[in-house]
Amino acid sequence: MFRVSKSRSIRGPAVAGAFYPETPTQLNLELDRLFGAVEKKTVKGEILGLISPHAGYLYSGGVAASAYNTLRDRKIRRVAVVSPCHVDSFQGSAVYNGDAYLTPLGSIQVDREACRALSKAAPRIELSDRGHRWTGRGEHALEVQLPFLQKVLDEFQLIPIVMGDQGWESSRALSRALAKILEPGLDCVVASSDLSHFHPYDEAVRIDSRVTLAVRRRDYFSLSHNLASRHWEACGGGPIVAALMTAEQQGANSSEILKYANSGDVSPWDRDRVVGYMGAVIYRTSPAEKTAFTEELGPEQRALLLRTARSAIETSLQDQVFDRPSLEFCDPLNEDRAVFVTLYNAGQLRGCVGSIIASEPLLDAVVTAAVNASQNDFRFPSITPREVADLSISISVLSPFHRLFDHSEIEVGRHGLMIERGLQRGLLLPQVASDKGWGAEEFLAHTCSKAGLPRDSWKHADSDVYLFTAEVFGD
Repeated sequence: MFRVSKSRSIRGPAVAGAFYPETPTQLNLELDRLFGAVEKKTVKGEILGLISPHAGYLYSGGVAASAYNTLRDRKIRRVAVVSPCHVDSFQGSAVYNGDAYLTPLGSIQVDREACRALSKAAPRIELSDRGHRWTGRGEHALEVQLPFLQKVLDEFQLIPIVMGDQGWESSRALSRALAKILEPGLDCVVASSDLSHFHPYDEAVRIDSRVTLAVRRRDYFSLSHNLASRHWEACGGGPIVAALMTAEQQGANSSEILKYANSGDVSPWDRDRVVGYMGAVIYRTSPAEKTAFTEELGPEQRALLLRTARSAIETSLQDQVFDRPSLEFCDPLNEDRAVFVTLYNAGQLRGCVGSIIASEPLLDAVVTAAVNASQNDFRFPSITPREVADLSISISVLSPFHRLFDHSEIEVGRHGLMIERGLQRGLLLPQVASDKGWGAEEFLAHTCSKAGLPRDSWKHADSDVYLFTAEVFGD
C-alpha cells in the first residue's frame, strides 16, 4: 500500500501489482530483464519524441524497452507523456494539476509551471485531474511509461497529459502548445499507444502495418483522419499524432520503428484475438544521417497503374464490375497512398479527382480516382465512351504533408501546397504552379483561393500550410 502525503497532491500508482511489479526490487528486476533483452539503437541526432505501448509489461514491456533504451546517456530534463484516456470522457486534453506522480521506484516531480502554461495556450487544454485520478479505476496508459523513464534518466521533471478526445483539432492544439515550451535536445515527448485490438494474428499484422508505415513517413495527417474514420486502429492515435506534429515543429526529419510485436508473439497459443504494439523514435538529424526509404515506383508499376486507370474508366462506362489485378501483400501498390488522377482530351482538362488522405491501397486509390475523375468532377460533363480512346491520363502519387514554416522553402514545380484554416481546406498539385508560371507567393495566394479563403490567409497564425511532393507520370 502506497502512502501519499496529504499536504501535497501526489498521484499514486493505480496499476502496480497488475500491469507491472508492485515492489521496487521486483520492478527493478523486471526492467533489467526487459532492457537486457533489447539491443540499444544508436540514434544520430536529437531525440524529440518516442512512441511506446501501454499494456502489461509481460506483453508489451519488451517493445517499450526498445524505445526507452534510446534515451540512455541523454541529458533529458523534462518529459511530456501524452496518453489516451480509458477512464473518463471529456473534450480536449487534461494536464495534471498536482505536484508529483508516484511509482514503486519513487516520486517524479511535475513541472507545474509548464503545466499551467500549457493550459493557457489553447482552449482545448485544461489544468485538472481528469484522467489522472488514481483511486477507483485509475488510468494506466500514462502510469506504465514512468518506471521506464525512471530507469533510463537520472533526474527529470514530468508533464503528464491525458487526451479526453483524440481528434485532429485536439492533437493540433496540443502539439502547438507543446512545441512552444519544449526545448529540443533537453525535453522529449512520449506518446503512449497500443495498436489494433482483438483481431487474428495475421490480420492484426496487416492492420498495424498501415500505422507503422504512417509513423515511418511521419504522415500524421493520414494517420489522424484514418483513425477518426476507424479505417486504421491505434488506441493512442491522438498522442501519436500530437507527438509527430510537436517534433516536426522542433525540426524532426526522421522517425524509425524500433520494434513491432503483438500479444500473440508472447502467447503463441492464443493468436485469435491479439493486441499490437509499436516502439518508435522521432528525431532530428543531419541530412546525411536522415532515415529514408525509396517510394518511387518502377516503370512496370507505373505502367500497371496507368492501364488500371484506363480499364477502370472503360469498365465503369459499360456498367461492369472492374476486375482488380491481384498483388502480393508486400507490393508497394498495396500500400495506402494519397493519389490524384487527371484526364485530358486533346490537351484540354477533362477531370481531376483524388484524395489527400492515404486511406486505400495505391492500386485501389487509382481506380477510385480515375472513375470519379471521369464521372464525378462537377466542373466538367462526364466522359463518354467515345472519348476514352483519346484520353490522356496523368497520375500524381502524393507524399505525406509536412508543415511549411518558411515560404522560402517552396520549390515551384517540385512542391504542392495545401492550406487548412478551420473547416476550409484547399490543395494545388505541384504541376499547377509550374504550368501557370507562378512564383511562391502567388502559388500560396491561389491555394488560399482554392480553399475559399482570402488570398493572404497563408500569413495568418491560425492557418496551417503544408508542403508535399508528387510522383507524376502519364501515358
